[in-house]
Amino acid sequence: MRDPEDLLWLRALIWPEQNSRAMLLENAIRVARKYPPKVMKGDALKLMPEIIGKVPDNRTMCVLSSFTLRQFSQSARKTFFDIVRKFGIEREFYVVLLDASGSVSTLSLIWVEDKVTVQARLGRCGLHGEWLKWTQGFQRVQETPS
Repeated sequence: MRDPEDLLWLRALIWPEQNSRAMLLENAIRVARKYPPKVMKGDALKLMPEIIGKVPDNRTMCVLSSFTLRQFSQSARKTFFDIVRKFGIEREFYVVLLDASGSVSTLSLIWVEDKVTVQARLGRCGLHGEWLKWTQGFQRVQETPS
């Protein structure tokens, strides 16, 4: 958040007429400058087990994936979920997944229960977060044996 070139790139990703998104970005930049996140450069699938392994076992793990997995190859997605299964069997571990199909995004929660990977739909939202509609009740949408 301190490199002017990086900030120009982030600002360029917002369409000129979208003033509210531009204001939201500026607020996010201020927060990130005040509370700088630890950013690790490298292959996420190689870093993930190392990072998770450093977190005490009595802590709940939560990974947020916002339109990230869609950039992975099918093989890389399988590796990601293999990591989730491995650690989800060993400890309390969740993935909050935001991904899109067409013009609507789905917000899901993924966890491992009795060695089965479970995915539940939490809601749907606009591609740019402009609206959110929570799912009524609890909808399991997928179960995969680990």
